[in-house]
Amino acid sequence: MLKIFLLLLLLPLTLFSTTLHETRIKEILRQKFQTTYPQMHIRSIEVKAVSTLPKRLHDYRVTTLNITRDNLRRAKGSVMVTFAKGDKIRKTYYKYHIYATIPLYKAATDIQKGRTVTTDLADYSEIPFTTLYHKPMADADFGLYAAKRHIKAGDILSFEKVTRTTDIRRNEKVTAIIRDGALQLQFGAKAMQSGNIGDIIRIKKDYKKSFKARIISNTTVEVIE
Repeated sequence: MLKIFLLLLLLPLTLFSTTLHETRIKEILRQKFQTTYPQMHIRSIEVKAVSTLPKRLHDYRVTTLNITRDNLRRAKGSVMVTFAKGDKIRKTYYKYHIYATIPLYKAATDIQKGRTVTTDLADYSEIPFTTLYHKPMADADFGLYAAKRHIKAGDILSFEKVTRTTDIRRNEKVTAIIRDGALQLQFGAKAMQSGNIGDIIRIKKDYKKSFKARIISNTTVEVIE
């Protein structure tokens, strides 16, 4: 009779601790998915243990949650959760299901290889999150990437289809600026390296000495050395 009483007494505590742990697991999952897909809209998350939980679970705390890169592409999957109680470590697998939508862009028309991908070439869409094999482009990415290959109208615009554009390419002619206090001089030069705004490359004027310069636009560099 005493054992039954103790079991009934401990049952609410066990259920309460299980709920607390599941809440923490959901919080970590939400953080990991939102970090991977900042634009994702998560409505709810379900989790369920698929292996035996540690005894006296209320004495343990969730320390880490391991999720593979492949599972971060899926709405359903499994994760390994580590519980700790002092020096004691227990690991348990949980299944999860994320209910979410993700805004993305699809090609509004065929985009030829090498063409810069801009917003006028894209249609906005928000779809249920099920499986994403490649990370989709976001608003801030347009104008910075060009089609790596021919992209068909209706295709999701994702990073495996594009490559970072280069603001200045090797052997291109550039305008070089030299500043000395209020004095500013400029001359024509040739880029000896490719780079993007903010990068430091070498430039050369005719066949003379080369200079180090910082790219400040897609046509202009500032000599720094």
